[in-house]
Amino acid sequence: VFALCGTGLSLFAVKALYLNRHDTPFHPWNFDGVQMRGVDAPLQVRFGDDLVLMGYDLTSSTLASDQPVTLTLYWRVAQPPATNYSIGVHLVDAWGRLYGQADHQHPNAYPTSLLQTDEFIRDRYAFTPFAGTPPGNHYTLLVTAYEEGTGQHTEVWDSGGQWRGTAYPLTEAAVARPEDFPAPDSLPIVQRLDADLETGLRLLGTGDLPTSAEVGRDVLITLFWQAQTPSSRDSVIRLELVDGAGAVAARTEAPPGRADLPTSQWLAGEIIRDGHSFFIPAARFDDSARALESGVYTLRVGLFDAQREVSGTTATLGTIAITAPERTFDDAGRAPLATIGTIAALIEAELPTQTVQPGTALTLNLTWRAEAPVSVNYTVYVHLLGESGALIAQHDAQPAEGDRPTAGWFTGEVIRDIFALTVPPETPSGRYSLKLGLYDPDTYARLPVRDRDGQELGDGITWEIEVGNRE
Repeated sequence: VFALCGTGLSLFAVKALYLNRHDTPFHPWNFDGVQMRGVDAPLQVRFGDDLVLMGYDLTSSTLASDQPVTLTLYWRVAQPPATNYSIGVHLVDAWGRLYGQADHQHPNAYPTSLLQTDEFIRDRYAFTPFAGTPPGNHYTLLVTAYEEGTGQHTEVWDSGGQWRGTAYPLTEAAVARPEDFPAPDSLPIVQRLDADLETGLRLLGTGDLPTSAEVGRDVLITLFWQAQTPSSRDSVIRLELVDGAGAVAARTEAPPGRADLPTSQWLAGEIIRDGHSFFIPAARFDDSARALESGVYTLRVGLFDAQREVSGTTATLGTIAITAPERTFDDAGRAPLATIGTIAALIEAELPTQTVQPGTALTLNLTWRAEAPVSVNYTVYVHLLGESGALIAQHDAQPAEGDRPTAGWFTGEVIRDIFALTVPPETPSGRYSLKLGLYDPDTYARLPVRDRDGQELGDGITWEIEVGNRE
């Protein structure tokens, strides 16, 4: 009896500590089972099929690495989930680079699989940016949810039902300078360099550097700088990939930290965490007619001034093994069925059948030709539409299920692709449209399509499909 009582008290304590039930004498919260009233920002954002973010409280939208702010998220479930979700809160800049992170294994340490529909979780974070985050505006706080065990992120739909990918932007935030700059030894520097690349500006070191990368992808390079003395010079960083012969195969240039915080405004002793998304292009920097080939390249960094004059020495950061795809050009001169924007031509689109049964897969065999270099990895969409234009089924993915991103296409090469779309079992018989196109995954903007005669087709190419019920 005592053991049973002890167990019951333990479960009650867990509930009381981690979880709140609506409108009880013990927890008089403004929760009606759907909405949380009285919060700073009410929401109804759905993560996956089960989890709903009802809103949040934030003590300040100005952050500093030595002054935590309190962020409180309010969660409910639309139905009791079978999955336990973990929650991540990320601070990113305008380029999506990470400058702060706080993850909870479960919201407020309570497994979501135990949550009932008449309960909610108050999930509280003491949040700070990473040490050395450049001060400025236009940072964004994002929330993600991912499955325990697999780490797979859920898809997100905002309060208006708009799909938002796998992260929801809570709010814009600003980052202020800390009262005291961090000590270099307290930083997460993996490779210490202490290289004075120009007078008054020291490269303390780097974070984890990638050892390998694929053509058409970005790699993250994190540098840590310290202003030794105030400077009147606004410096620019040049990152380069150099081949075994000493030729520059890829290059990127950017101000250190932020463009709106030039080095002439850095204070003596200030430390800046400097993240760079280094794009690995399909074509070489020193010869755009040559594709970047697989091999081991040296990564180096240097500084120059606004007139592109070298203002100091360079430092070698390490080596990166680059992998380039095998390329074919066998259909390079073939007339296309359609052109998509200025970047791609659709050489062939084969439908093995134009009649499909509900519950079965419809396969589309595609042959693309790269028409011009791009730095965006566009998403291919294949949508099955009803007569009214209603979406019946869809398959959205990068070409070759992500293995051949468009930013890795070399002008003139041919890429073969297969898309399989499953028709829902409950689909009524009748005539439907199958629509194909490309869109930017960051803006959802679709590229314009023209047929082989140059006539505009809108934002996609369409085929008629017959769906027939099983006998």
